[in-house]
Amino acid sequence: VEKRIDVIATAMMGGMSARDLQDIELCYAPPFGAARDPVNFAGMIAGNIMDGLTDTITPIELIESIQSGAFASSKTTFLDVRPPESAAAKPICAVPDDMRVCVSLEMVRRTLESDASLKQRLSQGPVIVSCMSGQRAHVASRMLRNMGFADVKVLSGSAMTFDITCKAMQKQCAEVCN
Repeated sequence: VEKRIDVIATAMMGGMSARDLQDIELCYAPPFGAARDPVNFAGMIAGNIMDGLTDTITPIELIESIQSGAFASSKTTFLDVRPPESAAAKPICAVPDDMRVCVSLEMVRRTLESDASLKQRLSQGPVIVSCMSGQRAHVASRMLRNMGFADVKVLSGSAMTFDITCKAMQKQCAEVCN
């Protein structure tokens, strides 16, 4: 973690943009790390957001929208693209059951092609896509956009970040999770 903070701090001092981080060359050794460092991934994510390839909603925005009732009135669908056993074992507590649809990433395209009622449901309002860490949600959001769904957002950081946020915001999460 310390190395990555040093890299980002140096990039900031050098006037680099967040997008520049995706191409920064960092030393790695295959037994200890991958060719693409989390710093590179942070740059890629920032680039996707800045280029309009990915729209996001933060866990705090999700909690506030549920508390205000904004999602109920907008016919929002929360699409969880984790494998079914993972989604069932640890659902995102703030999302009401009637808003939640669980379809694994591998089945999204096939399910939408064969299930007209789900396709219609996703067409009626915003779609928020989530997974465990964000990668599958990004892929699913791109897939949905390419299929013609315009109002698609990724839960920033997905389930892992939502859990961390809820631990930090215990009172607000208790209100929406109970």
